[in-house]
Amino acid sequence: MPIKRKICKIGTGLAVFLPKSWVQLLEKKHGKVEAVAIEVDDALVLTPIFEEDSKDGKLTRNDTFTGRLKTAQRLAGKSSN
Repeated sequence: MPIKRKICKIGTGLAVFLPKSWVQLLEKKHGKVEAVAIEVDDALVLTPIFEEDSKDGKLTRNDTFTGRLKTAQRLAGKSSN
């Protein structure tokens, strides 16, 4: 069942806060969530990027793609290199 979240105005932008329980569950299973990759089409899709999937704790565009791939493999129960 989808979780309904409010859109909040922050300065000149808009924000949606992630459910704390979702982040805590992912961190318990997979390690610290450093960022999320966002895909925008007819739906907004958020994919967690874990700290260990980025280089030196800093995300680049390539790290974001690599992190999404590793995240997908981890969540599917497959090992990543």
